[in-house]
Amino acid sequence: MRRETTNRDVTTFVTKVYLNGDRYEGSYKYNQKDSKGTFYYNDGDKYKGETKNNKKDGKGSYEYSNGDKYVGEFKEDLLNGKGIYYCVNGDKYEGDFIKNRAEGNGVYSYKGGNKYEGEFKSDKAEGKGTFLFTDGDKFSGRFKDGVKEGKGTYYYVDGNKYVGDFKNDKANGIGIYTMKNGAKYEGGFKNDKANGKGTYFYEDGGKYEGYFKDGKVIFWTKSFI
Repeated sequence: MRRETTNRDVTTFVTKVYLNGDRYEGSYKYNQKDSKGTFYYNDGDKYKGETKNNKKDGKGSYEYSNGDKYVGEFKEDLLNGKGIYYCVNGDKYEGDFIKNRAEGNGVYSYKGGNKYEGEFKSDKAEGKGTFLFTDGDKFSGRFKDGVKEGKGTYYYVDGNKYVGDFKNDKANGIGIYTMKNGAKYEGGFKNDKANGKGTYFYEDGGKYEGYFKDGKVIFWTKSFI
């Protein structure tokens, strides 16, 4: 049986201007933006890509009036799926998006050369991740609200290493600082420095226990030669 064609089956290329000043140029179907086209917004933003049910849906690119740009997947008008967000300041995020936010796994590359690879939540590093510094240092561990928080390991370019607790982006809590010559400190830390009770192990096998403040020993309590 031959199917009757109606106006609802026809896809045409149109230019449509809305009362608020927005403009759409592209294919049109069922009186809705469907397929591919370009949307020019009255605030200077621009979207080019796939649409569905009058919304950005599928693959496309969105250019913001401030110079930022997103290229990737959309769902019901929102950044959703895999994509790349280019910031006007030179930073770049590539990874998962959920409802307009970086969420899931991704890589954030800073203009200056630093890079974070790992988990994101609400546009911030959160969960497990690795931060690579341009000077050669590296941190691998837990993040919360964009900063180091929880257990982690900080590798220094000079060969030294810290393993332990982090809070507010710094070594805070209990940890072990090992130097490349074999000496190490094990104990309390505050703001990246030895603080509180701790033990210092010398590379020759000697061991001292004592109390520290701001990275310096206050007094020794025991010594083991």
